[in-house]
Amino acid sequence: MPVDQNFEFDLIKPFIETAEADFIKDILGTTEYTNLESAYQDSTLTAAQTDLLPYCQKALAFLAFDRYIPIGNVDVSDQGIRFHTDEGTKQAFSWQVADLQTSLEETGYNHLQTLLQFLWANAATYTDWAGSTNSAKYRSHFINSATDFNEFVDIKNSFRTFWILRPSLRTIEDTVIEANLERWSAGKYAEMLNAIKAGTALTDDNLAVYNLLVPALAHLAAAHAAHAQSIEINSQGVVQKSTAGHEKARQQKPVDRNRVFDFASARSKDGETYLAKLSTKIDVLLAVEDDNDATTDGYNDTDRGIFGML
Repeated sequence: MPVDQNFEFDLIKPFIETAEADFIKDILGTTEYTNLESAYQDSTLTAAQTDLLPYCQKALAFLAFDRYIPIGNVDVSDQGIRFHTDEGTKQAFSWQVADLQTSLEETGYNHLQTLLQFLWANAATYTDWAGSTNSAKYRSHFINSATDFNEFVDIKNSFRTFWILRPSLRTIEDTVIEANLERWSAGKYAEMLNAIKAGTALTDDNLAVYNLLVPALAHLAAAHAAHAQSIEINSQGVVQKSTAGHEKARQQKPVDRNRVFDFASARSKDGETYLAKLSTKIDVLLAVEDDNDATTDGYNDTDRGIFGML
């Protein structure tokens, strides 16, 4: 990151440590993370670890600095909390600081997605990661990246936004997608999700159904999140999100309720359209399976309820 050459590394070191624990360790899993961290400290990195390290470092640089800013922007002492200022420099406007934090967070999260893509592409090399529950955790949906989600609903390819959408993805998967897949074949929902977790390519009818359920899932999850993300539950109760600025600041305020409703309605309509296509496809598959099960006996067809006598 482009920081002043006089910046003291020790100031940000604690934030690197917490960011490592919250993000990198959570992605790599305990074993892969511990081995990488130990090898880095001892200067004994293997070729595979040398390849992996920069992906972790890029994400950490941005995410740690994002966490540092609220503290680094003030002095905390026995005289209270004060902000930095002197005659030669001018304190940044609050909106400029907020914009910087947003940029750092977005970039950091996008580097996390790049890290995950690197690991998925090289799972055979990073076996400790591939065999961990952490690996499955980050590949537990029918859509697992901002890039894939953005094909159907524009989220600016933001992995941070995608991460916020994951609870809504799970809700739609469990309440809508599962019912459709189970109507096609008992156990199909778990079968297809497990294949995705394992990185196994879907083929034939499974692939055709997947290609229809993904856009339905994306639109319906976006509609669900439009309402769910308009409020926040914290220690103060259920509150509406709002960021107001000052000092000629740009302001971010919650979208008008009608706009939220319009967005959610549009996504719901698109989602239902794709869902209808999915249902039609499953109907076709069920009909084909019924025809394959039909008897060739010209006098007795138990599938059709026809019985003949000679």
